[in-house]
Amino acid sequence: MIRIVGKTSVNRDIMAPTTISSVVSELRLNVNSYVILLNGNPATSDEIAAPQDDLVFLEVFSGG
Repeated sequence: MIRIVGKTSVNRDIMAPTTISSVVSELRLNVNSYVILLNGNPATSDEIAAPQDDLVFLEVFSGG
């Protein structure tokens, strides 16, 4: 499952094994605005997410 957590929340299924960079492109995300976790561990854009995986994009917030 793909989850985006931030100003906008999204939940989607992963239909087939795909690279995280493909997911980023498909969802039109700015990769620099998110921390990416694959099954609870930090992930890079070249890693592959499968349908049984949990892929989470946590939006980075800043403030003071």
